[in-house]
Amino acid sequence: MRMKTIFIFMLATLVTACATNVENRPDGERVQDYELIFDGFSPAEIFEFEDTLTRFSEYRSHRLIYSGERHAEYQYSMALSPDQLNNSLRAILGNLELKSLVRFSTENRFELKKVVHRNREPLRDEYSF
Repeated sequence: MRMKTIFIFMLATLVTACATNVENRPDGERVQDYELIFDGFSPAEIFEFEDTLTRFSEYRSHRLIYSGERHAEYQYSMALSPDQLNNSLRAILGNLELKSLVRFSTENRFELKKVVHRNREPLRDEYSF
């Protein structure tokens, strides 16, 4: 009986820990916290992205966690599921014409890495002038 009680307590603790970033409002809306990590983007690109994301009707709030020259981390509260936010992030990147890899992890964390193609000089053969 004691093992059953311990198991139920551990299960309840796990469920509570997983649900700490989800807020159920009286109107039935589910607001979740997401961590968005921008890597390789300029401050101007992040500002444009942020400006677009805050215009969504599902946006609730955000706060800056860390900001560097080419790296920034934000916490966003949104009334979107992870799938919906993933699609929205990809749509914003497409509209801003930014090439990026978007990775989602189970802790409601999205990592956006900018893809940069370096311009290489064409190779010259020994006969070109």
